[in-house]
Amino acid sequence: MKLGLESYSTRNSGLDPLGVLGLAAELGLDGVLFELSPFNSFRDDDLKKIRHTAEEKGLYLEFGMGSILHEHPMAEKGRELLAEAGYDTSVSEAQTVIDHLHIAQKLGSPILRCVVGNFLTRDEGHDMTAFADRAVAILREACRAAEDLGMKIAVENHADFTVREHASIMARVNSPAYGFTVDCA
Repeated sequence: MKLGLESYSTRNSGLDPLGVLGLAAELGLDGVLFELSPFNSFRDDDLKKIRHTAEEKGLYLEFGMGSILHEHPMAEKGRELLAEAGYDTSVSEAQTVIDHLHIAQKLGSPILRCVVGNFLTRDEGHDMTAFADRAVAILREACRAAEDLGMKIAVENHADFTVREHASIMARVNSPAYGFTVDCA
């Protein structure tokens, strides 16, 4: 088993990705799962520095994008970083996930972790069947791209769907590139 640091735990520290990698190495950990909070740029030169630092320190690196839905607050920062790096952010939600797959690939991450909604999704009155249908459509297209890249998309439970709903989404997407990541906190 490998032990790593999830960068969300450092979100109020002011550490950038290089600082998070340094902390993980200092703590004797094996790697880092990055979410978006430490990033200030998705520019190629910055991503190369992050990847090189992880490799130099012997750390694995995994990358997460936030939500696959454009209107979700957890998707906004990713789209801002993509735009700043020259990506077209007027694209479909599936293409936004695919663009994040390319960022993950540049970082050397074999996976892209993402969420759909959050713990308030049901309470906000969303039609969960329609919500699942939308997730399936996005993830089918994105998983085809992940397969082509030799990567996986790891959908975090994030308290929006029940286990049965997640299993149904997985069966409907029907891709070897689709996986789960469990947030037990």
